[in-house]
Amino acid sequence: MTIWDALYSRIVPWATPPLIGTLLAAGIALWLVLFRLGRSLGNVPDAKFTYTPDDVHAMFSAYGATGRRRYMRNAVTLDLLFPCIYASVLTLILVRLASQLASPPATLRLLSFTPLFAGTCDLLENPCLVTLAWVYPLRQDWLARVASSFTRLKWMLVAASVLLVIVELFARAVSILG
Repeated sequence: MTIWDALYSRIVPWATPPLIGTLLAAGIALWLVLFRLGRSLGNVPDAKFTYTPDDVHAMFSAYGATGRRRYMRNAVTLDLLFPCIYASVLTLILVRLASQLASPPATLRLLSFTPLFAGTCDLLENPCLVTLAWVYPLRQDWLARVASSFTRLKWMLVAASVLLVIVELFARAVSILG
């Protein structure tokens, strides 16, 4: 038994509709708050697919000192909670769908953890961006590139996670109808 199989087995009992629904509602509410706060700043790097060091520097410049403080406060509070919630919701959905198969293949069980990797990238991106906002106007272009890499990987893994949910739901619908 691999570590992933052991983890999968421990998560299966938690993959219940009430918990998924509660976390989904909390995630949507938190996303709406973060979206509103992001809009008040005008543009946030972690909402983009990719950005350059010049982009980050320009955004932090446009925020001003007050905006940078607000960005940092949100990044070390709400934006630490949000990745944990969305990664948990998507993982629980994928685990629930996989566990309802008579014998889910090892690959499907492993793919159920894709959202956790997305959330991890999101959590790794935050300290990079907070550091960049903190040291502004000092430029740390290498750190902006690292942050952008985590951001790109986060968005690719989030998209892959959502696609996995859609594929599993479609496969379930086909098997029920067919």
